[in-house]
Amino acid sequence: MIIRMRSAALVLGIILVLTGVVSGSSPQYISLERGMCFGTCPVYTVTLFENGSVFYHGERFVKEAGNLTGTLNGSGFSDILQACNETGFFQMNDEYVNLDMTDMPSATITVQNGSGIKRVEHYHGDTRAPANLTVLEDLIDETVQITRWTGGSDTAEGEQI
Repeated sequence: MIIRMRSAALVLGIILVLTGVVSGSSPQYISLERGMCFGTCPVYTVTLFENGSVFYHGERFVKEAGNLTGTLNGSGFSDILQACNETGFFQMNDEYVNLDMTDMPSATITVQNGSGIKRVEHYHGDTRAPANLTVLEDLIDETVQITRWTGGSDTAEGEQI
């Protein structure tokens, strides 16, 4: 798993250089990483960049495994940044990882903007996590139309949709 994530990070770095996202200043990006559960929860990372580029890395229980790129329509990136502000994302704890319920998936949102980097780890079995965090995770998925790459929520590894 760690090797795959390092591989994805390397590919992401190459894509950043090729797409021109990397410049003299730090690029703004929003990343959502969905982790495993006890079942067939999709495992993937999707990263949105301020220039509208989208990078997807699918690992398990997704329609499209591997690396794919896309583009955002309209103001998707700025809409999510605004939602981060409105939901209080930048004031949230860095992690919500209590095991109040077991066998649940995890999600991690990382945002780099002009103010720095904020990362929030969210285990969906932690009952103290703010509801706005799940809303923000779902907004990112909806904005990039993630189901085009992951398939439906019932998608099993290798299953054709």
